[in-house]
Amino acid sequence: MKSEKIINKTVVKRNGEAVAFDPSKIRAAILLNALDVRGVKEKGEGELSQADRDLVDSVADAVVERIARKLEASIPIEDIQDLVELSLMRVDHALARAYVLYREKRTGLRNLNAVPIEEEPLGLVCTRRPGDEGDQPCDACQ
Repeated sequence: MKSEKIINKTVVKRNGEAVAFDPSKIRAAILLNALDVRGVKEKGEGELSQADRDLVDSVADAVVERIARKLEASIPIEDIQDLVELSLMRVDHALARAYVLYREKRTGLRNLNAVPIEEEPLGLVCTRRPGDEGDQPCDACQ
């Protein structure tokens, strides 16, 4: 990134934890996205064209500048990701699409790993009568 500003903001993670804002993480996320889309993730940044490396830096710089201009002292991680998404949409639709799909995939995985909420009993009443087919009590009555 061209501008390594010190920005006194905190990022609110999904679990509610507040951590210091680190601009290099924005660049890293955009870089990994570009490496993946360009098919050179295993080879590293050196395999990206100079144009792609410049694009990564300019998008990261734009996002950091927008965060720096915000008045709030803290910013939710989702807001940062939204800024990255919008910035990518302005310059490279393939990178933006991959970033959006990655976010959706991660959201789905987080939802799968979420602790299920204990459900309240439904309050069902058994309407079976003695002599009905299957004299055994239903599962709800046991």
